[in-house]
Amino acid sequence: MRHRITSLLLVAAACAAAPANAQFTAQRIASGLNQPIYLTSTGDDDRLFIVEQDGRILIHDGAAILTTPFLDIGGLVDFEGERGLLGLAFPPDYVASGFFYVHYSNLAGDSVLARYTVSIDPNVADAGSAEILLTVAQPFGNHNGGHIAFSPIDGFLYMALGDGGSGGDPGNRAQSTSTLLGKLLRIDVSSAPGYTVPPGNPGFAAPEIWAYGLRNPYRFSFDRTNGDLWIGDVGQDAVEEVNFQPALSPGGENYGWRCYEGSRRFKAKGCPPSSQLTHPVIEYRHKSFNQPFHSVTGGYRYRGPVSALAGLYFFADVGGAFFVADEVAPGVFSFGTAVVTPDAGSIDLVGGFGEDRDGDLYIVDLDGEIFRLGRVAPPLQCPATPLMGCDGMGKAQLVLRDAKSDGPGPGDELRWKGKQGPIAAVADFGDPSRHTATALCLYSGNPSALTTEVLLPSARFCRGKPCWKASSRGYRYTDRDQLRAGLRKLKLQTAASGSASLLVLARNGNVPLPSLPLDTSGDVIAQISNDAGGRCWESRFPAASVRRNDAGLFNARAP
Repeated sequence: MRHRITSLLLVAAACAAAPANAQFTAQRIASGLNQPIYLTSTGDDDRLFIVEQDGRILIHDGAAILTTPFLDIGGLVDFEGERGLLGLAFPPDYVASGFFYVHYSNLAGDSVLARYTVSIDPNVADAGSAEILLTVAQPFGNHNGGHIAFSPIDGFLYMALGDGGSGGDPGNRAQSTSTLLGKLLRIDVSSAPGYTVPPGNPGFAAPEIWAYGLRNPYRFSFDRTNGDLWIGDVGQDAVEEVNFQPALSPGGENYGWRCYEGSRRFKAKGCPPSSQLTHPVIEYRHKSFNQPFHSVTGGYRYRGPVSALAGLYFFADVGGAFFVADEVAPGVFSFGTAVVTPDAGSIDLVGGFGEDRDGDLYIVDLDGEIFRLGRVAPPLQCPATPLMGCDGMGKAQLVLRDAKSDGPGPGDELRWKGKQGPIAAVADFGDPSRHTATALCLYSGNPSALTTEVLLPSARFCRGKPCWKASSRGYRYTDRDQLRAGLRKLKLQTAASGSASLLVLARNGNVPLPSLPLDTSGDVIAQISNDAGGRCWESRFPAASVRRNDAGLFNARAP
């Protein structure tokens, strides 16, 4: 079974069908945690169970984190690097059985699947009830996989294991069907003690195997609506990938590692034909990815209460970049970057995602914070007519100049400079390096109508470095790819006095500047706004103050 590959070079916008640069909010619900990596629920109440890598499971009861841990097995866990308490799963019959399951690295560094029982206190587990179901030796300290989850379709427990570690899978374990490493397992844990192998498994030499050819499937998820399976598989040094398995699959997929890293050939010797492999539906390449970290964190397809998010698959890179994918045809997914703006704190290291009973989606920051994904913020764009109630900027100048004196085109420079008015104490356009989108909207004519809009890109990292360079006066855009595409210079500046300026200097016609000529039958209005609180600032230029040359370029001043 094969699926089309949709790749994206993250130096520009995503492919046309992707929800590129979509805006989302995130509400912080907890902080001060010790390296949290996952969150889940029993599916029966509003409690959230937060997994800390050092061996603790904490409960958030909807208001705060309870003082007593639900379970603390820190004394059993090797918490080092990629090892630790990595997975937690509650079965569909949890209320009746009281069983739950954890996946951790023991003190020998091996992967362990264990079953525990809740005590008579629903907020505290019986730490002495452990039953070890499975132990898998790990030859190296990395690539442990970690995730466990129950399928909403067949009710079986699925467990992800990495290829055993080191680099390049030196033992070729992911392609071997006689070892559990580099695999997705499927087992039946409904009859304690122990487990059984479901009769529908593919029948490999190691019968627990459901799918293989995985490098480090750190996080996977089931679509709670239809049972489709999404697997975020961490790449080697070039490609990160997300694999997809439809709910009706009979299993047995070979996802290609170590023969392929994404769609890129990695090893040729002893590999099956490409046609026998299941290739990723989503991938991104390190060389074009503007983040200092390169490790995919698989997420979830949204099935929560916010209708605008329905069906979108959210995932991330551990370094804090977010992505959202949409299904444009059966089994074909287009994706783009997503801007997630927290209401407090910051999201820096995405260790995992999680769902609650209602399908709300949560972001787990390894730095110790938990966020609930919020509503879709409307795309920042200029309205057809000027906004009402913007802060007046008082004295201002608006200039469109052509460095080559040959009319609009290469070398155009748009400069807007304003000074605070009686209302605005400080003109603070926001910090674009923290995902603040900014727009300059120009209106002219009588009645006033939109002439053009200049949308400033909002991205946090470009080629592993901040896209925006901060100074004492503001921010300067530094993305070389955008600059080569047509932007020669882009500055957004504010000052303590409240004065502010925006400079857009184009190298060629690839960067659109105002449609000309301006209609000077009424005032020319410049409004600048951002998506941080929906604020906007305004300068009005009387028609008599607009001076145009033969090329239709202008210089306008407001008193």
